[in-house]
Amino acid sequence: MPPPISRDDLHRIFKNLDKNNSGRITVHDLHHLLRSSGICNTTTVEDLQELVGPTTSLDYAGFLFFYDAMVKPAVSGQADDEDDDDEQLLLKAFKVFDLNDDGFISSDELQTVLSRIGLLDEHDCKEMILAYDRNRDGVLDFGEFKDMMSVPDLSGDGLEK
Repeated sequence: MPPPISRDDLHRIFKNLDKNNSGRITVHDLHHLLRSSGICNTTTVEDLQELVGPTTSLDYAGFLFFYDAMVKPAVSGQADDEDDDDEQLLLKAFKVFDLNDDGFISSDELQTVLSRIGLLDEHDCKEMILAYDRNRDGVLDFGEFKDMMSVPDLSGDGLEK
């Protein structure tokens, strides 16, 4: 499975979180990102503080380390490669985008979630939906979402970004 978020996207997310342009984000900023994106609704600020150690903020390198060590395995299925676990992780990711819990992802729902994590500026949500909407009903069901998430990395270098 390709990495769920590219390095360029991670940099953009970090910049959006770094509102005062200090080159650092606080544990509270990180907590807000994890909750608003639906990645981890149960983690507290105290839990995160315990994970990042004595510092109260992270620079970009620390943010990348946190993502690679904690978030990426949880959302990409790298923590356990069994098919059932991958399916469950994809279903969990699907539910993050299915805001009204109707079993479909609309372009409005996609837009809302992408804007929460700062990725909206370069994405046309209607075109993204259309690209994977096999039955042309204007929304993605879970099968179409799985297809979208399993697109191979076509960058040509074989390296994760």
